[in-house]
Amino acid sequence: MTRQVLMRSPHVTRRQPLWLPEEPKTTRKGKKYGEVIGGTAAECTAVFCCCPLSVVDLLVLGLYKVPRGLCKKAWRKRKRQRLMRKTQIWLGPAKGTPTRADFEAEMERIVGKGAGGDDDKDDECTAAVDLEKEMWDRFYGTGFWRSPSQRET
Repeated sequence: MTRQVLMRSPHVTRRQPLWLPEEPKTTRKGKKYGEVIGGTAAECTAVFCCCPLSVVDLLVLGLYKVPRGLCKKAWRKRKRQRLMRKTQIWLGPAKGTPTRADFEAEMERIVGKGAGGDDDKDDECTAAVDLEKEMWDRFYGTGFWRSPSQRET
């Protein structure tokens, strides 16, 4: 018995591709009229709408916002000066910070009191104690590192 090999025939109903190429006769090269008109309309809108609005924005910036900012700055400065004048009237004239010459003169005055020309050790100790008492009296309770408990009586 001879075996016959049967070959199957391909399916008659094949799947069709989703995108069918159009025939060359109907294919048009280039843009369509609607695309050209739409692009032109978009460009005209951009030029005739955005440019004038940007010019108006620059005018508002130059004629309103910048002068307003300058006026506010001047008003704040004037108000600050008025407040400074009022506080000076209430508090009196402002005292400047001591200069180096002031410190040196003060040191000479303090050291000059204790120096009697004697080289005795007791005189130096009493001068140091006097200086310490004077400093405590002058700066009593003015520093965060000093407290009354540290003061030797």
